[in-house]
Amino acid sequence: MSAPTDSNLRALIRGHLAVAIVFISGFLLVLVKTGATGSDLSSRRAEVEAKRPELVLVGNSLLRAAVDADEFSRLSGLRTLNARSNGSSSLWWYLYIKNVIAKTQHKPRYVGIMFRDSFLTEPAYRVTGSYQKPIRQMMTDHEPLAEKLSFSGLVLDDYNSPLSWVPREARNWLNLKIEKRTENVLRIRQGEGRRALKDVFAADRMQQKTYNEFQLAYEDVDAAVSYDFHAQVDHSYLPHILKLLKEQNITPLFIRAKRRRDLDDQAEPREVQEYIRELTAYLTSHGALLLDFSHEERLTEAHFGPGDHLSTTDGRQLFMRLLSDQLTPTLAMLESDRQIR
Repeated sequence: MSAPTDSNLRALIRGHLAVAIVFISGFLLVLVKTGATGSDLSSRRAEVEAKRPELVLVGNSLLRAAVDADEFSRLSGLRTLNARSNGSSSLWWYLYIKNVIAKTQHKPRYVGIMFRDSFLTEPAYRVTGSYQKPIRQMMTDHEPLAEKLSFSGLVLDDYNSPLSWVPREARNWLNLKIEKRTENVLRIRQGEGRRALKDVFAADRMQQKTYNEFQLAYEDVDAAVSYDFHAQVDHSYLPHILKLLKEQNITPLFIRAKRRRDLDDQAEPREVQEYIRELTAYLTSHGALLLDFSHEERLTEAHFGPGDHLSTTDGRQLFMRLLSDQLTPTLAMLESDRQIR
C-alpha cells in the first residue's frame, strides 16, 4: 500500500475539519435554540405560587440593594416578593409581568416597578451584550412586541445566533477557570472561589470616587428624545404593562428611586422634571400609583453605596421604612375607596 501524498493528506484534513465544523455548529445551534429561551419561567412562576405574595416588586440591582423582601414583609404587613434581574430594564420588567405574573394562578394584589427617570419608556436600553441572557430566559418562543420595540424585528435570529451566544458563554467559561485557579492558589474548598473573589472586589474595598464614576457610567441615557414623554410612551412597554396588570385586576405601583445626582436638590435637569410631571399625569389617568423618592431629604450621601445604589445596610433600612410609611396608608386608602364603590 502506497503512502499518502501531501495533496491527499491535505484533502483528508480538510474533510475532517469540514465535518467537525458542521458537527460543532449544529451542536451549538441546538444548544442555543433549546437551552436558555424561557428557562427561567417555570421557576419564577413556581416562586409566585409558593410564596403567594400580596406585593411583587420588580426591578434590577437598585431594588436588590434597597429592599429585602422578608424584612419588608414584616415591616409593612404585606407578603412581598422581589422579582429582580441585575441590570434589567423595561423589557425584562414587561416580560416578567407578561410571562410570569399573568400566567400564575395566584395573583398579587399589587405589582410595583422600581425605576429611575425615563427608564420606563426606554425599550432599547440594556437589551444587548450580557443583558441578553436574562432577557432570553424570560422570553417565550413568540415575542412580537419585543422584536418590534427592542430589536427592530431581528431578535430571535440574531439573539439565538452563536455569534452572540458564544462570546457570552466563553466569558462564563473564563470566569469559571479564574474561580478554579483562585481555589487552587488559596487552597480553599471547591466552590469557594467566587465568594473569595467577591470579598476581594467588594464595593467597600474600592476607591469610592472611582467606583462611583464606573457605576454611574452605566446608568445614564443621553438622547434628548428620552425625556420627551409623549414621543416615547406609545413606543414603550409602559402601556402594555398597565394593560396586562389591569386585565389581571392588579394595582400597578411605580417607585421612583433617588439617584446620587439628586443629593444636590438643584441638579435634576429641567427636561427630567417635565418628563416626570407628564409621567405622573399619565399613570394617574391609568389608575396607577407613583411613589417618588427622588427628593427624599432623609436619604443622604451616607445612605448610598456605589453609583445610584443605596447601601445594603443603613440605606436599605431607611428606605424600607420610608417605603412602608408611604405605601401602607396609600394602599389602605385605595382599598377603602374600592369598598365604597
